[in-house]
Amino acid sequence: MKYLKVMHMRCQLNIIGNFKILFSSLLIFTFFSCYNNENINVKIGREIINQNINKFINNSYGITSKKKIHFIVRKKVSDENFIVENCKNIINIEGFNLNENCQQDYFNLINKEGYNIDKNSKYISFNIDNLSGDLNSYSLELVTKQSRINYNEYVELQFCNLFINEKKEKAFIIVQENDMNIKKNGGKTDIYFFEKNNDKWQIVKKQILETS
Repeated sequence: MKYLKVMHMRCQLNIIGNFKILFSSLLIFTFFSCYNNENINVKIGREIINQNINKFINNSYGITSKKKIHFIVRKKVSDENFIVENCKNIINIEGFNLNENCQQDYFNLINKEGYNIDKNSKYISFNIDNLSGDLNSYSLELVTKQSRINYNEYVELQFCNLFINEKKEKAFIIVQENDMNIKKNGGKTDIYFFEKNNDKWQIVKKQILETS
């Protein structure tokens, strides 16, 4: 009888031990799967920006000037949600849900292009290591928030809301442009939609976003 009890206890301990090993293995597998997916998305994000930096610059208001333009690009691709932050600026009127309606208008615009975005969607964030562009008509400099900018006139570009659908080989990104000029300041916000074609991420649509 004692032998059976001992064997029963050993079986229980073995089951608990095996469960712990299985649970630990699942945690490790999940961690590395998420880590690998994140690394792949960062790699794709860098490809999208590098392959299209000249187009971002050529589509800016600042490039229309005859003078050589200094372009300042924020090093960090931000995971801050432009859609949510921009709609916060709307003064709410009781009963009208203006903030939520504002966000939904953005979501509808994006989702028409084959996405399924909502307020809980997550965006990719990373630092841009380097940029290579056609520097004949402009200069290009990567900066952080702490960087001192030594130009009186320049165009600043900042990337945010980068979303990649790797399976469909589609992506979009929001580009905020601030034109800092001695006479006046201005700017705009664009959303770019991409599709992968022959190993290149090509712009298939660009639209100026209304901002509050």
